[in-house]
Amino acid sequence: MARSSDLRKRPLALTIEGVPLVIFRSGDEISCLTDRCPHRSAPLSGGTVVDGAIQCPYHGWRYNGAGQCVAVPGHLGDLPRSFIPRHA
Repeated sequence: MARSSDLRKRPLALTIEGVPLVIFRSGDEISCLTDRCPHRSAPLSGGTVVDGAIQCPYHGWRYNGAGQCVAVPGHLGDLPRSFIPRHA
């Protein structure tokens, strides 16, 4: 179990029925995604939350609460169409 107040700048890792999940605050909402970055499979729960997006600790890719890639450090042009599964 986790309290809403537990979700500040640090995401929280959970495993439910064998599925690794990460929960974090995205604006006024709490988001739950699969705890793996599709870029290099790093656990997102080891990262931080920046402007409502979870940032991967490995290469800094950021994903919004819907699981869509919204930033890649040093990348110019269109962002990769990477998505992370979202959970209710």
